[in-house]
Amino acid sequence: VFGREVIGKWALSTGLPVCFLGGNAGDLPIPIIAVDICSIVKDAIKKLLQLGHRNFLIPLGSRHPALVAKMRETYSSTLSEHDINFNQMVQMPTSTTHNPDTVWRAMERAWEQPEAPTAIIFLDWNTCVTGTSYLTSKGLSIPADVSIIMIANEFSSEWFRPLLAHYTFPESDLIKAASAWTQNKEYNRGKLLQRMLHSFNSGKSLARPK
Repeated sequence: VFGREVIGKWALSTGLPVCFLGGNAGDLPIPIIAVDICSIVKDAIKKLLQLGHRNFLIPLGSRHPALVAKMRETYSSTLSEHDINFNQMVQMPTSTTHNPDTVWRAMERAWEQPEAPTAIIFLDWNTCVTGTSYLTSKGLSIPADVSIIMIANEFSSEWFRPLLAHYTFPESDLIKAASAWTQNKEYNRGKLLQRMLHSFNSGKSLARPK
């Protein structure tokens, strides 16, 4: 199942073997098979830095507090290596709810700043849809005005033009790890974090900033 602490607590209280496919287990001794999202975001930031970008936006929306803290630490440390200041309220905004209105407002705040973002990293397709709709409303082009990287690629995104730079994750890794767990449900109990491998497709949404 997708990882939620409340599900984990219930499973542990009933003695039901459980393995999380993504999500967050908190401090619970539950194995997780997942993508290491922070390392992928760090890789995405580095790719954008190599192109010359210095003003980024990563709209987080409503995410688990532990993930938000880890993401902000990754983002801040990566930028500090290049002497770039980090404004978490603007560059990595969060919200108590995650819907089109909160994403739109996060985009508005970013473009109200003296220096607007030249690159955006979207974690999911829904956020990307609203975010790119905002760019269209501002008359901004991809990638001429704003470069975009999508972390979690989805089938629907293949219809987007220009093709978005994105990451893909081989399903075979997930299947192998899940199969190993079903054969031995005590397998690395509380320690398993199968970080699925990923590959990068540069698409047509990346360019150097103006």
